[in-house]
Amino acid sequence: SLTIPGTVRKIGKGVADMSGRLTHVICYSSCAVSGFSKRDGLYAVYLGGPLSDLDDADRPAAVRGFFYALEHGIPEIDPWKEEYLEYFGNHAGDFFGDAKKGRALLDALIRKEVLDEKTAKSLLDFFDEKGDIEAKAALMQYCREKFGTGGPGDFSL
Repeated sequence: SLTIPGTVRKIGKGVADMSGRLTHVICYSSCAVSGFSKRDGLYAVYLGGPLSDLDDADRPAAVRGFFYALEHGIPEIDPWKEEYLEYFGNHAGDFFGDAKKGRALLDALIRKEVLDEKTAKSLLDFFDEKGDIEAKAALMQYCREKFGTGGPGDFSL
């Protein structure tokens, strides 16, 4: 990981491209969120203040970083947890494509009961191919409860 202090006011173009094998960047500066969140597979975990401090365009990336922090035990995110969850609840549909990237985000989408049948089955196929039995079981239960499908005759572990 890499930590960007709050004193940073600008991230130059291409810095995220040089980040190599980083999985996440701890951002205390709001400008770092947009600078690093554009690289696929790199999560910008914003710890510089509440989500409302960020520009609207940077909030989805910060929410993705929040779920990454939850999944990987980065406790410093806790003071803003309610605000992140509220934003997620109001924009859950924007995160369907990200459900493949992290279990915490998938679990949140299931809890919110916002996955439609087509998306849930697509995710089920993805996690089946990946061999993630826990994610597959969670999705099967969701499909069974929400759509009446997902039982032994429909899918198997």
